[in-house]
Amino acid sequence: MTDHNNATVACYASWALADKAYPELKTIFQKFIEQDKQVKTFSGCTITQDFISSELYHWYWNQMELSKRPSDQLLFELDSIVLFSTKTNWLLLNRALENRVYTEPIKSRIALLAFEKRNMDAVLYLSNWHKAEYVDKIKTALLRHLNTTNFKNTGTTDYYRTIEELFKFKDNEIRKAIIAKMKKDRHWEVEKPRFKYLLEDNYIYDIDRE
Repeated sequence: MTDHNNATVACYASWALADKAYPELKTIFQKFIEQDKQVKTFSGCTITQDFISSELYHWYWNQMELSKRPSDQLLFELDSIVLFSTKTNWLLLNRALENRVYTEPIKSRIALLAFEKRNMDAVLYLSNWHKAEYVDKIKTALLRHLNTTNFKNTGTTDYYRTIEELFKFKDNEIRKAIIAKMKKDRHWEVEKPRFKYLLEDNYIYDIDRE
C-alpha cells in the first residue's frame, strides 16, 4: 500500500509500519523522498501541503523519547538517508543534525553540505561539535553568510544565530564586521530587545556609536 497511487493511502500505510518499527522502514522512506509526493494536512483551521517523506519521518520521530533518539538504530538509518539525499527538505535536515553527534563518513558529508552547499544548519552543527577541526572554514562560512545575506529575506532567527556564533570567536575583526553589518542591515530591530541583550553581553552598548 505504500506504493498506492493515492499519496494519502501510501502515507497512512507507512505510519502503520512505523508503529510496528518495521525494519525496512528506511527503504520506504527512501522511496518517498525520491517520489516527492505530497499530501494535504490539517492543523486546526490551517491547511498545508507536506511531503509524505516528512510525514513518515515525524510520525516515527515524535513517538520516540528525546533521550532515545541518539541511539535508535532505525532513526539513525533514516537520518543517514536524509543527510546523503539531494532532495531532502530543510526541516528533515535540521532534525537529523539535532539527533546526535556523527562520526565518519557522515561527518565529512556534513562538511560538504556546510562548505560546498553552503547550508548554514550544517555550518552551525560543525561549529557546535567539531569547531577545532574546521575552525577556519566555519569562520569563513559565517562571515560570508553575514556579509552577503539580506536578513529581511531570511528572518531574525537566522540573523541572531549568525552573529551569536561569530561573537564566540572573540575576534576584534569579526566584531567590526558584525557592527558594520548591523548598522547597514537594520532588520534586527524587529526583535531589538533580544539583540540588544546579545550585544551588551559582548560589551556593545550602542551600535550606532561604535
